[in-house]
Amino acid sequence: MSILEKLERDENSPQYVEQWLGYYLLFLDGREIDAIKYSLNSYTTFPDNSSGLFNAACGYAQLYKIELDEVGAKEILTSQNRLESLRLLRQAIRVESGLKALARKHPDEGDSFESLEDDVEFLRITEPRTSA
Repeated sequence: MSILEKLERDENSPQYVEQWLGYYLLFLDGREIDAIKYSLNSYTTFPDNSSGLFNAACGYAQLYKIELDEVGAKEILTSQNRLESLRLLRQAIRVESGLKALARKHPDEGDSFESLEDDVEFLRITEPRTSA
């Protein structure tokens, strides 16, 4: 990861380095805030690409899981991490509706959206459209 972080500081590096960092840092414990920062920076650079928003939503969901574990709760509806994850996920889905299915694939144990698996708002946001 340090190679990507060094590359990100180089003004001649590809602009997508922040997007890559935003994604890969989600897999390193304790790097969630950095993942969010890089993901949101990437989205600012590429506003038509929803992956920055989606990855930031994943990061906030992971922080929410840490928060839940620390207090031993199943849910904290007023958690800023929860609310920000849902807000960013909603925004990402507005840019690319196919992300609903991707988010639904990641509420398993150990995945980014594990903390939101039974969350009513998460389920509403990611609910597949039904045709009448």
